[in-house]
Amino acid sequence: MFNLSFQFLDSTTDLTTSVQGRFNPILVVLSLAIAGLASYTALLIAERVHASENRRIRYAWLGAGAFAMGTGIWAMHFVGMLAFKLPMTVNYNLFLTCMSILPAILASSAALHFLNASEISFWRMTLGGLLMAVGIGTMHFLGMAGMVMDAELLYDPALFMISIAFAHLLATFGLYSKFVPVNHHWITGAQRNFVSALAMGSSICAMHYTAMSSAHFIPGEVSLVEIIAISEYVLAFATTMATGLILGVLILATIIDRRLQEANGLVHLILDSVEEGIFGIDREGFITFINPAGAKLIGWKKEKLIGQSQYVIIHHTHLAGAPEESPIYATMTKGDMPYGRNEIFWRKDGSTFPVECAHTLIQSTNKENTEAVVTFRDLTNQQKRELQLRQSQKLESIGQLSAGIAHEINTPIQFISDNLRFLTDSFHEVQKVLEAYAHLVCALPPDAVEPQRLQEMDATLAEADLPYVTAEIPKALHQSLDGAERVANIVRAMKDFSHPGSTAKTLYDVNKAIESTITVAHNEWKYVAEMVTQFDPALPLVSCLPGEFNQVILNLLVNAAHAIEAVVGKAEGGKGTITVTTRMQNDGVEIRIADTGTGIPENARHKIFDPFFTTKEVGKGTGQGLAIAHDVIVKKHGGRLTFETEVGTGTTFIIQVPSRPEHQVKEHDEITHLVGG
Repeated sequence: MFNLSFQFLDSTTDLTTSVQGRFNPILVVLSLAIAGLASYTALLIAERVHASENRRIRYAWLGAGAFAMGTGIWAMHFVGMLAFKLPMTVNYNLFLTCMSILPAILASSAALHFLNASEISFWRMTLGGLLMAVGIGTMHFLGMAGMVMDAELLYDPALFMISIAFAHLLATFGLYSKFVPVNHHWITGAQRNFVSALAMGSSICAMHYTAMSSAHFIPGEVSLVEIIAISEYVLAFATTMATGLILGVLILATIIDRRLQEANGLVHLILDSVEEGIFGIDREGFITFINPAGAKLIGWKKEKLIGQSQYVIIHHTHLAGAPEESPIYATMTKGDMPYGRNEIFWRKDGSTFPVECAHTLIQSTNKENTEAVVTFRDLTNQQKRELQLRQSQKLESIGQLSAGIAHEINTPIQFISDNLRFLTDSFHEVQKVLEAYAHLVCALPPDAVEPQRLQEMDATLAEADLPYVTAEIPKALHQSLDGAERVANIVRAMKDFSHPGSTAKTLYDVNKAIESTITVAHNEWKYVAEMVTQFDPALPLVSCLPGEFNQVILNLLVNAAHAIEAVVGKAEGGKGTITVTTRMQNDGVEIRIADTGTGIPENARHKIFDPFFTTKEVGKGTGQGLAIAHDVIVKKHGGRLTFETEVGTGTTFIIQVPSRPEHQVKEHDEITHLVGG
């Protein structure tokens, strides 16, 4: 008969009449395998619970894990009971035997739910192990109560408690070995799962077989009830096959889910790492996903964009539902895959920006679920660079023409200068003649000239204001000559600066080159800075490419003027200082161009020579000046271009170039080495 109440041994119990059972080793091993497989399955499912971000999927895995563990515990117990043979007929109550699975499932569910946390502490694992032990014990003793036999079942209280303690300790160890981080590289995730499954499976078996040791069977009167009378081998192997099938399906599901999640994670990693914006829309134009770069470009949070209409949020320049208006909608309706440039997207703050975008249609096999993936890139910076490049190309073209222009201007300027000198010299001669006539008139007797004629002469002299004219004409001629000379100097500077490009280096006067460049750049610095030059008169000629070398000096002078302007502006009386210094240094020449401008910020110093990088406002610079200067000095002249800067004080750019051609320097070094050797 069966009895739901637990009865324990006491001092009055007579154990001399108790019967001893024996275990079938084949079924015992089978029960151990079931416990280990169930534990392994539950641990794999626990991994999926922690890896799942979707709440519904997480709870589905929790249920599957509880079912797997509960089924495994029940199957292990049932096969273990079938392995136990008593010298009497033993059958099982169908209802109690089937219902005994519930405590195992409920306890497993509670334990997995309790361990479903971002951080799992020791106390959580201890409590989880206790829940597992209680579930295993409840299921075991409920299953034992379902035994139908001609005997009374009594338990040894000490072994009864020890069985629960064994289950608790081993279950806790299994959870600890699974969930506690291990920094040792010698153990893999699969090995940890195996150790944890072995520990948890052992906890199930230890509890069962320790509890069986605590059971004593006292023969008694047979009670006829509903029984199951089937061979233990048939029941054991049928239970094992069914349990193995269930656990195998769940293990396969965890493997598939893990691989799908890894693939999905790789896709998300790629989407999150690209700089271009990527978003997906459904057939109605609602956003289904967007990567972080896209959300940042648009100025929205990802969560706020999901489910919104892209025609309202992002691309409302064109009309939704009109393929001729919206290229993205045309992709959805016509299947076209257009490539758009200079499309206009909108930010959250209402501002717009030009984009380059591509639209790709994604269509399911049943053609009911249609999506489009839109990839876009902000063209704002690219358009700025293109504008700067065009401006730079214009300046380069002007520079190439300047030598010819200077030559064309030089000839008429020379005529003007020569004619002004001729007029100056001739006026001095005419002035001498006028003075001689004046002296002659004054020396004539009063009656030598008719009074009327004298009056007419005096009137003519008064009308001509001869004293003023004779005093101012020399000044005007002198000023005109000075202006013509200044124009001639500028023309000569332009000719020197616009030295025809050449692949061969020539010996060049650096001091003269800098003076010419200062003259050419005069309009850039004259309103904001005083120019101070400190040239070494003994500076040797430098082997260089004159045109490109002049361009470097010009770029640095213009940068210095702009840096000072950012500090003093163009206010009257507010000026900084640009100091240009040349000197000999070892076998080369050093040029320093210092300004009293803003200085270079710390975060910009490492990329100051990068192409298109600029700290100036839009339209103020091309971002190529320093990159070109670095390329010319370092790569083409074998020199160095460095800088010293302090924010708020100014910057000094330092050019160091060899004064002799490179082959001469190498020959000199070889000779020095031989002599020294």
